[in-house]
Amino acid sequence: MFELKKYGLRALAAAGISAAIMLAGASAQASHWRGGSIAWTPSAVAANTIDFTVTSFWRRSFFGAPNLGDPINLFGSDGTLSFGDGATVNVSANSSVTTVFAANDWIGVTSTATHTYGVAGPFTAIYANNDCCRIGSLQNNAGGAFELHSVVNLGMGSSPNAGSSSPIFLVPDGGIQMFNPFSLSDPDGGPHGFALATATEAGSGFANPLNLSINALTGDISWDTDTTSGGNAQVGDLFSLSMIVTDPTGNTAPLDIILQVCDSQVQGCGGFQGVVSEPGTLAGLGIGLVGLAAIRRRRKMVA
Repeated sequence: MFELKKYGLRALAAAGISAAIMLAGASAQASHWRGGSIAWTPSAVAANTIDFTVTSFWRRSFFGAPNLGDPINLFGSDGTLSFGDGATVNVSANSSVTTVFAANDWIGVTSTATHTYGVAGPFTAIYANNDCCRIGSLQNNAGGAFELHSVVNLGMGSSPNAGSSSPIFLVPDGGIQMFNPFSLSDPDGGPHGFALATATEAGSGFANPLNLSINALTGDISWDTDTTSGGNAQVGDLFSLSMIVTDPTGNTAPLDIILQVCDSQVQGCGGFQGVVSEPGTLAGLGIGLVGLAAIRRRRKMVA
């Protein structure tokens, strides 16, 4: 089992650890989270019981080189799911690799947990780590805390499922871009509402990219890459984006991803970065595929 541990540099130095191990410790303390989502459904086991699924994305080399199906130990607060009623669980015992992109050094991890509530709620389930960290190469929220929030209304169906198989959504450079990163599934149906997450919902100090807005009815996003956080976005720049989907009953699901600016003149620029997911036999090849839905949705507005 791959284990995620954190060591402070000062503690390592005081212990007289070698420089090589100190570098490994620095890597462990450094940023490694790429994004994620929460979804849940009522369990058939008992009343007021919910089955949760957390999808999270991490730097692959942080865990060694895990492959599809390998168990992952999300040590400490990186693996903590709070149910909103005071109870928490570390999801490591039920976490495994479900997507691999070796070329970009990240993996997707699926974690599951079941919880029985004493009363109807509503509750807010939270998957979070307010110590460390989003990746340090972001143009916004670099090295920042991360949180995923999902409102649970017992007896009111299931949450929407806004999760994706990739944490990276490619957005063309050059002015105002329109795109939709959602591929929703919801057994309770719609319509759904869409909103940008606040700092309370996405992590202390979090801010979505400047000059980015979301259509509350469709989830379509408009983003001016020429005047965003840090000014004119360059090809290769990374930005964190966190959103909340709400169904008619008030149940919510988060989607936290990374926007990567790509060259609009290059074929394949746009949509989620391709991965190999379970089931499959080509794990780690990093084949870049753009889904038909992403192609249909992506369009460029002329200012």
